[in-house]
Amino acid sequence: MKYKSVQDRLIANSFNDSETGCWIWLGRFNNRFYPRINIWSKQRHRCVTVYAHRLSYEIFKEEKIPVGMELDHKCFNTSCINPNHLQIVTGTKNLQLRFSRQRGSHDRQNKIVA
Repeated sequence: MKYKSVQDRLIANSFNDSETGCWIWLGRFNNRFYPRINIWSKQRHRCVTVYAHRLSYEIFKEEKIPVGMELDHKCFNTSCINPNHLQIVTGTKNLQLRFSRQRGSHDRQNKIVA
């Protein structure tokens, strides 16, 4: 199927969960359950696979993710590509947040933690 833009493709391949506000990715995932999408790279002149949540953040927020930085899912849902549920963090901070969430110190009622 042809899409007018990458934004249209991201939206068409996700489901908007009205309860949580998550945009649930309906496409492919990697072995760690992070969403993936194939896009054409003008620089490489070929199709490349990228993380759909990172692409969504950069496209909709119109902000590049700095080299070496990661995205944290504030909604605790790695299949979510809603850019408003993502925040740029260091790798160390991302691990700290992941560990603290596993220990139950964050609100797990699908509320966004600022």
